[in-house]
Amino acid sequence: MKKQNIISIPLACLMATACASASVQPPPAWFQNTYNVYPQSEYITGRGQGTTRSEAETKARTEIAYFINTQVNTEMSTGRVFTTGHDGITNEERQTIENSVIRTDVQQSVVRFTEDPWRDPKTREWNTVAYIRRDEGWTVYEPDFKRQSEALLAIIQAADTEQVPFNAFLRYGNAIAYANSPEYRGAQIFASVLHPVKARTLFAEADAAEAALPQKQLAARERSRMHIESPVDYNNMVFQAMIRAFGNAGFAVEQNRNNALTYCLVQVDEGEQIMSAGVFYNLVLTGIISGKNGSLFSFKIETARQGAINKDLAKRRAYTALSDALETAFTAELARYQNALIKH
Repeated sequence: MKKQNIISIPLACLMATACASASVQPPPAWFQNTYNVYPQSEYITGRGQGTTRSEAETKARTEIAYFINTQVNTEMSTGRVFTTGHDGITNEERQTIENSVIRTDVQQSVVRFTEDPWRDPKTREWNTVAYIRRDEGWTVYEPDFKRQSEALLAIIQAADTEQVPFNAFLRYGNAIAYANSPEYRGAQIFASVLHPVKARTLFAEADAAEAALPQKQLAARERSRMHIESPVDYNNMVFQAMIRAFGNAGFAVEQNRNNALTYCLVQVDEGEQIMSAGVFYNLVLTGIISGKNGSLFSFKIETARQGAINKDLAKRRAYTALSDALETAFTAELARYQNALIKH
């Protein structure tokens, strides 16, 4: 009996060890090298690990979103921006653009998970891979990319077909602003992250049209040279302020009205009041900008009442306040008119 027991004990141990070895599954191929199973040319992947399979999948999905966000933000932070200086020249510069349209919530229908998640016997944690098939993801997001591309082309086409040079200049400004907006640029960069080859094809026409925008805007500016008349003024203060305001907006001023295609008439109602306490002025400026075919837009600027015992001093104070207000107010009025052009 003792001999039989001695033989059976090691036999039982061998059987238990064999069963345990059989139950331990080796890690799948993707665990060893994700890109061998999911090549980067075809997939965007994210790996996740967690105490449950669900937790691992959530982390894997988050890794995909983080990758996309990082790529988009990196490109957005060095985006091209065109600005018009005081000399009217449009310059290219680099600046950080806040992106509010990044795809942090990658659609669930686009993200899939590996069919063989693996639970590491040593750590007792689940491991999985989330992935997006680039072709499949493109099918889902392509309509949005097309909308952005077509929207930019529509704005540029409106500028190209604009008959009034002054309006064409502003429309090209709208196109440049839209091309550098988070909405458009974010979609364009996301498209290139998702599927670089198809993104280049889809945005090719818009990219070419965008590249020509600065030169087109400069040409429109040259055609919209501005002639200014300010019949009621004080030491040419309003006239000079108007020149600065147009210069800040990128417009050249033409002294000869016959050589100008755009005309600005500035009227000032002085609102003079002579009282026992002194002389007071409540200036109201009305500006009308016209093209060859009539009025384009008008603007109105008022300042607080200015006064002094001396009439000349009171008038100087009033016109100084009006001139100071004119440059800032005109910029806002011009922006309002420019934005309104998009709707027409």
